Parts: sequence; C-alpha cells; structure tokens
Amino acid sequence: MPEVLEAIDLLREKTGGDVPLIVALGTPFELLGTTLSFEDISDALFADPDFVTGELRRMTEIAKRFAREIEKKNPDVLFLADGTPQSLGPRQFAQFSFSYTKDLISSFNRPSILHICGNATSLLEQMAATGADALSIDKPVDIVRALQITNGKVAPIGKISPQTLCFGSREDIIAETEESVKQ
Repeated sequence: MPEVLEAIDLLREKTGGDVPLIVALGTPFELLGTTLSFEDISDALFADPDFVTGELRRMTEIAKRFAREIEKKNPDVLFLADGTPQSLGPRQFAQFSFSYTKDLISSFNRPSILHICGNATSLLEQMAATGADALSIDKPVDIVRALQITNGKVAPIGKISPQTLCFGSREDIIAETEESVKQ
C-alpha cells in the first residue's frame, strides 16, 4: 500500500497532471483472497460463512482506509478490481461480495470503476447496483446484455482483451475496439 501511494506521487510528477490518474485497489473479497488461500476461502464459504463475513467486514474497513489515503493524492478515478467470478457464482457473490463492495464504493469521494475478471455476465445486475460509475467488462462478457442492464445508469467500458491492449499492435487494438462497438 505505501508503494501505491508513492507511485501516485511519482506518476503525478512525471505526467504533470496531463494524464488522468486511475488508481486501482481490490474489493474486500479480492483483499481476502490475498490473505487466505483459494482452498481456505472455498472451504470456509461452506464450513464457516460467519468467519468469512467477519473477515470481509475487516477487509472492507482496511480498503476504506486505503481509499481515503489514495483520495488524499487526488486521483481522477478509483478502479476496483475483483477476481470473484473465479470463485463465486451469482448467489455467493450476493452473499459474500456485493454488500461489501457497495459499502466500499459508497465511501468514495471520487468516480469509480468496478472490474470483475472474466465472464461476469451473470453478475452484471449486481455490479450495476454497487453504485460504481462505470463497469469495466472483460472480452467474454455479453455486451448486449451489459447495455440492457446498465441502460444509461452505469457506463460500461472495456470489452477489449487485456492481451490485445498489452501485446497487440495499434491496428489490433483498433480492430478489436471496432468489433466491440458493432456488437
């Protein structure tokens, strides 16, 4: 966390404030995944859900404190990352991630983007209800469904493969963007 705060200062200094600064942090469930193994979380979801919810409350408070420190650095946007679909379905997302993510987002004093990795089509309604200003969606997400659900309430963004953005040529990125828009 201190490194992130230092990096914000370095980026501001190097860009002179001419580039929008989007700072990422994990959702409470994502943070839990950095403190416990996938096996431990999976077991606890069924064997000891009270333990999981207690830990999620702790992670929410930690994330709120970190977000407040980030906001002191005046970022333009807070970007929440969550790998939840790799371990939770919609019903478990509702029980173990949604309310904590919503609580975290409600504490922000900056615009926010929520990103859930992978094909989060089944989670779009809950994602839109978190209060995030935008939903960053991965390439496999059904864009037609995303547009129906967000319906002007939340801005869907993304739908381009991270591999293309990182390793693709300018032409590859343009082609994938145009393909996304056509859908």
